[in-house]
Amino acid sequence: MDAADHNYVHSVTVFAGYGKTGEAVQTLDFAIGNTRGQVSQFNSAYFKRPTYKLERAVDRVLAYYDRAAVPFRAYVRSTETAARALLTERGLVEQAALPVMVLPGAECSAPEIPGLRIRRVGDADEAAPLSAFQRLSFESFGFPPELGPVGMTPELAALPEVEQFVGYLEGEPVACSMLLCTGTMAGIYWVGTLERFRRRGLGAALTAHAVAAGRARGCTDACLQASTLGAPVYRALGFDHPHDYAVLERTLDL
Repeated sequence: MDAADHNYVHSVTVFAGYGKTGEAVQTLDFAIGNTRGQVSQFNSAYFKRPTYKLERAVDRVLAYYDRAAVPFRAYVRSTETAARALLTERGLVEQAALPVMVLPGAECSAPEIPGLRIRRVGDADEAAPLSAFQRLSFESFGFPPELGPVGMTPELAALPEVEQFVGYLEGEPVACSMLLCTGTMAGIYWVGTLERFRRRGLGAALTAHAVAAGRARGCTDACLQASTLGAPVYRALGFDHPHDYAVLERTLDL
């Protein structure tokens, strides 16, 4: 794994492990996140050493999710063809690849947006309330906003490697982003904008703000996983696209 992979693995365990209902499991071979929710995107397994005793690792991951009785998604570098083939053989269905993007130097800037004010979630004066980030992070991705407090807990927000940001227009919270630092890598997550405020450059602005916060912490690179629609935005900010994660999903037969 490289530094971007390590950051993503940490995100898998943090997002599930610090949720109100979740748990995380990590071994040398894989990392498992289980929110206990019935949305596959919220339950993730990443195979860290897919060339070492692959069948054993896959068996252990599948057995875990069998016991948990939740849908999940498995992630592995797209170049790991043997792992993709075995997961498909075991019943998982391959989805669209997830672009991994890296910004060497952890430095970028976005066009200024008149009236945009970005605040950090925290206790200081003028800080954004956690409730705003909880709502935005879920609603902007099409998830029920009432689940935000379940996943984006105060315990997660208080982690020393985490910073959360909310963008305001005319006093209304409309966009968000999150920084998760591992070593010198600034991982950028939960970049989202409410639908009626999209195509104004808010996602780029919230991304650049989180990257700057990571650089202020001493990070020398930044990384993220992009959606198909978001990838051109990140390329314009200077992010490279070194590889993809293959995404394989197993749903439940209800």
